[in-house]
Amino acid sequence: MLDQNTLLSLISLKKRRLIFFAAAFIIILFFLVMISNSILADNAENYQNVYQYDEESNQWILINDEPEDANATLQVFDPYLYFGNSPIKTANLNASAIIDWSNLEHEVGDNPGKLTITVVETTDNIERREDGVFVVPEKEVAGWKFIYRIENISDEGEIMYDIELKDSFGAELDVIEYRVEYQNGVIPGEVKIWTQGEMDKYFFEWVWGEFDLHPGQWAELIIYVETGKNPAGIQEYTTGCNYYDLNSEARLRYRKADKPGWNTRYGEIFRVKVTCICLDVWLSANSIDWYIRKPGDYYAEMITGTVRASHPVAVTFRDFDDLVREPDKQRLPVYYILNNDNPQIDDWITPAELNDEFFELPASQEGIEWNLWQRIKVLRESYCDYNNKGVITFTLLNMEDSMP
Repeated sequence: MLDQNTLLSLISLKKRRLIFFAAAFIIILFFLVMISNSILADNAENYQNVYQYDEESNQWILINDEPEDANATLQVFDPYLYFGNSPIKTANLNASAIIDWSNLEHEVGDNPGKLTITVVETTDNIERREDGVFVVPEKEVAGWKFIYRIENISDEGEIMYDIELKDSFGAELDVIEYRVEYQNGVIPGEVKIWTQGEMDKYFFEWVWGEFDLHPGQWAELIIYVETGKNPAGIQEYTTGCNYYDLNSEARLRYRKADKPGWNTRYGEIFRVKVTCICLDVWLSANSIDWYIRKPGDYYAEMITGTVRASHPVAVTFRDFDDLVREPDKQRLPVYYILNNDNPQIDDWITPAELNDEFFELPASQEGIEWNLWQRIKVLRESYCDYNNKGVITFTLLNMEDSMP
């Protein structure tokens, strides 16, 4: 996340000449304002914090009323996530996609069985993002250590038996070696590893046939994997910008003594992204609706964006304007600010000034977050709808100089 001073210094670069544009991502935002003395919104979701200017105290006051009672509300709609690897990309943000990333360590289950899967990189060309995704270079050997730990954590004396654990690895991976570690007194069971299919995808099964785990006992299966070569003899991973699964969904199955049926626990899928010339953009919304019930001066955080990119990214704006009422073209003034904190009274700029802005975000695999706030001043405008739209463009910079 960029702090205010850093972001403002980046914005000051707006007069700099862009040397080389190689990929662009265009976002169209739609704005709607409804002014009324009645309740116009019946959807209680997606409300943003709204602040109203109080002339007596000369302060911005957070509106804490319920949406149906508030003087003004702001709703945001349609989050958007885009992964890009094409030279030019224009997106219509009527659709949305939300990805729930994996954790690096995932624990599943309750008494008596507990499955913990931990994944550790074993080569120094792997980065690990905060969201749990590994990042690796294209067409280089990369390795990981998978640790599958099964524990009996029962505090009621329950015994696990007929234990079996199954998982498989991505077709791009080879199993290099494995071993079993276990607590004294635990018989480790039998491990079977095999391949199948045209890509020789690796599967494994770890089974205790006649053995069991008593309360407090544990055992671990440790498997080392590395990227292999595809049938054409090319080193994996062969396609940049793509996401791959390191494994499938592990399944732990066991019985409890003197109780019929199976108990099943599922593990996590761990993911990897292959580096490339790429641009990933996430926006919290691509459409916002103000509902104004009383005249006033209001502002709210309009959108939050996150950008992950292999190279610096230029962010530019166009077509932002006051909101307009049809058909008489009456205008409703709005103001904007790029900021990661709550704006101050003197920070606001007009839509025309926003259209002149340009700031550059650094390359980041973790993602850089930024915010766009909107302020609206309603005096004595009559009941009606006011509309406008704006365009934000994200452009990868200087890619030609960065390519091998």
